[in-house]
Amino acid sequence: MKQSGGKDSTNYQAQVINVGVTADEARNIALDLFKANFLELSQQAAEIAAYRAEKLVIDTLEKLKQENPIGIEKMKNPDMQFAMYTAQKEFARTGDENLEEVLIELLVERTKEDDRSLKQIVLDESLSVVTKLNQKQIDILSLVFIIRRTVNNLYIDSDKEIDEILDYYERIYCKFINELPSVEEGTLLEHLVYAGCGRLSIGQTKYEECFKKKYQKIFDSKNDAEIVHKINGFPLSSQIMKSWNETSLKNMDITSVGIAIGHTNLTRKVGSSYGDLDIWIVG
Repeated sequence: MKQSGGKDSTNYQAQVINVGVTADEARNIALDLFKANFLELSQQAAEIAAYRAEKLVIDTLEKLKQENPIGIEKMKNPDMQFAMYTAQKEFARTGDENLEEVLIELLVERTKEDDRSLKQIVLDESLSVVTKLNQKQIDILSLVFIIRRTVNNLYIDSDKEIDEILDYYERIYCKFINELPSVEEGTLLEHLVYAGCGRLSIGQTKYEECFKKKYQKIFDSKNDAEIVHKINGFPLSSQIMKSWNETSLKNMDITSVGIAIGHTNLTRKVGSSYGDLDIWIVG
């Protein structure tokens, strides 16, 4: 059968048609988009910005090849192009390697979303918001995420000793905690609220109370003084408890954006043991 088409149309007559996007094509799409939209800079600054933008794209595509190859195809979608451009623009400005790693994790997660789900909206927002935070604030989001939003199922109905579960948390903390906020640094937490990552309430939950609520079988036989004494036997946990109880951390919880950033930071530093982001962001 003869095939015909109108002006500017494309006719396909084959058993197999491949209209996908290769990694090289995805790279060119992202770089062309960046060059067409980024601010004009001096020659030297422009070269640095272009280098950083290309590095982000190459590193993202490399991670996609390893973790979600089909996600490269998403680069032809306007939504994904905009997400990539947002990440390029922010990394081009700062060149912060920690920020690049977080942006890449968020972009890879973003390629897994087909529909305009709540998770996709949260990830798009997170790409913009994370650039307003320093590493200390990002670590704080991970800390609040661990303490407020996660539980280790191995210890929920367990007869294990308190020392075992505290040792588990100690091993996690040492992989991502750099510095902790002090009483004098209240603006660190206020800025997280301003950026849409957290909220501060009148109510408070002390550090030791968080564990008592989550692991009742292990902690209920102990009073607060005994729990505090145990925690003080673990260096990092002791420091975190002090910072938590003396600052507004005890009044803080995190939003969907705070969860996405905190979870992403943990994933890149600790590993995938915290499960998929879908567990916490549904809709």
